[in-house]
Amino acid sequence: MHRLHTHEDPFGVHKVLGVACLAHFAYRISLGGDMGLVPNRWTLASLVLHAALHVSSFQFALPGRRNFKYNIIFPEMRLHTMFFAYRALLCVYVSLFAPGLRRILNGLIVLGTMAAADAATWAYKSHGNGTTMRGNAYPEWLPKGYGTALNRFYSASQIMATMNMIHGTTHSMFLTVLPIQVAPFLMTLEKKGLIRQWHWHLWYTIAILINYYSGIVNTAKKRWLFRPMVAFVYYFRIHQGLNKYLLWFLVALTA
Repeated sequence: MHRLHTHEDPFGVHKVLGVACLAHFAYRISLGGDMGLVPNRWTLASLVLHAALHVSSFQFALPGRRNFKYNIIFPEMRLHTMFFAYRALLCVYVSLFAPGLRRILNGLIVLGTMAAADAATWAYKSHGNGTTMRGNAYPEWLPKGYGTALNRFYSASQIMATMNMIHGTTHSMFLTVLPIQVAPFLMTLEKKGLIRQWHWHLWYTIAILINYYSGIVNTAKKRWLFRPMVAFVYYFRIHQGLNKYLLWFLVALTA
């Protein structure tokens, strides 16, 4: 594992935070049910832990332009990862510590995150990075149809994750952080030659599927509106190209 050592993180702060976050995910998932996410100081400390991971990532120098030949972290993606992780962490915080404000604040957090991500995309538009996740590289041997199918899966999953902020349970909100934080970690492993390109897609997909499993077992039974709303947004956003701010504003009204 010496390949993961870098002079940019001489004290290993980012590495320690990353291991701690992975261990925390494993611990919460092992608890099942609501994952023990209750409004106390330990839960608050765990949210701060995941937030700190993104702060520590800014000590690393990244290439200015995206490499489309293999999956690699680039500046726009780093910002998007932080914004969407913070979206989930803030929504969890509001839902636990200020539940009376959840209906208003979580919708605003969703819309605010979109605006922040769009601002980052605009700032780096001259770099021609493409879409953050759907633009990731695929192995040359993979049939084109499989890549297209995976991109659709990623799109549906992003919509589901956003829907969790409005209609999901607290633990389903938190679980959306798992693929968000696993993705750049896997990119680092790929860059260091510890995994191959297809491994990235495999493990990222598994992280997403954990969210689906949790949704089926713990969320969908309690939130009858959840799946119809995901289908509604997917159809009008992906197939009809309706403005995403309008769509999610309408969804927020149903909270």
